[in-house]
Amino acid sequence: MLLIASTQCVGFFAFGFSSTLLGPSLNSIIGDLSLKPVLAGLLGSALGIGALSSIVGGSLADRYRRTTVVLASLVLLLAAVLLAGLSLDYCMLFVGLALGGAGLGFYESSSSPLASDIFPGRRSWILNLTHAFQGVGSFIGPVLAGLMLALTRSWRALYLSAAAIVVPTLLLAIIESSKYAQFVDSKRRRHDATSAVSLVKSNIIFVLGFATLFQFAAELGISVWLSSYLQTSKGFDQFWGGITTGLFWGSVAIGRASLGKVIERFGLRVSLVLFPMLGAVLVAAGLVVEQFWIQIALWSVLGLCVATIYPNILAAACLAFPSKEGTACGLTYTIGIIGSITSPVLIGGIAQQYSLGSALIFVLISLVLVAGLAAALSRIKEARVRID
Repeated sequence: MLLIASTQCVGFFAFGFSSTLLGPSLNSIIGDLSLKPVLAGLLGSALGIGALSSIVGGSLADRYRRTTVVLASLVLLLAAVLLAGLSLDYCMLFVGLALGGAGLGFYESSSSPLASDIFPGRRSWILNLTHAFQGVGSFIGPVLAGLMLALTRSWRALYLSAAAIVVPTLLLAIIESSKYAQFVDSKRRRHDATSAVSLVKSNIIFVLGFATLFQFAAELGISVWLSSYLQTSKGFDQFWGGITTGLFWGSVAIGRASLGKVIERFGLRVSLVLFPMLGAVLVAAGLVVEQFWIQIALWSVLGLCVATIYPNILAAACLAFPSKEGTACGLTYTIGIIGSITSPVLIGGIAQQYSLGSALIFVLISLVLVAGLAAALSRIKEARVRID
């Protein structure tokens, strides 16, 4: 079981690494392709547009072997980084990023239910652990991006370098796929006839989906725009902008790996209210404070606050719909992806009219809304019974 879970962790690392290269390289891409802020923000939205495929991936994962969907997701990621690295214009880059989003959508909606199958009694723990490696990749990605861009100034080489991580990940997943299949075939429960349509009508899915929407809006807003904000508003250079983004994601990884006992103590519903509110306070401080090192500290600690939100939402979805975990996770993720699509463009549009600092207030508002939606779970009878 641990070997299967370890392979999933490596996959999340690869997706985390690849999906966070855009933020530190965005200024270089803007200059190279002569983009306006709205078009630049749309590149961040491309990841979300591709990830809308997650509901399809979740349905396939429930109907067929989840390992097949996992392998397909890694093939999509490899195609994405190669196309982005070889892109000659804006359209090629956009398609490459969208393919990466599609791969992430398939991986999220198949790998998370698989992890839940492996550790049915510790869903929150295993989902936080596997997603912690996404945080590790998301930390190393921006840090390496800052270093490579400082040395080579080539964002295309940066994306091509990601293939060196994706290829061995894909090979490892292929090798372990038979073990995945044997384990899941021996443990797989019979699925009931609950359809995606009936899940859509559930108040629990509505609340969890929109909490994910605003969580993703906050995360991707930070991932895409934080480095540019620090460079244009706080006097950071490209290197330290990438480092700070990387530290944010590094803290996400640490939080997901270490905060499991805190979550078990307070419960899923309370944790989903507490941590977003703490995060909103830190964002507010980050927009006001000017000191260099305090800025770095604030955005880094913010990662701890947002770390467990999404894995806990997935755990809640699995607990609420144990016989349709793939579909529930895929549907929750698909609703959430709307936040990933709209957030970078919305922030870019506000920045174009006003300032990037004003635009990042949207991140603060998003975290407050996550806490409000999580609090609403207490008003849903089924949620009080199934989710703790």
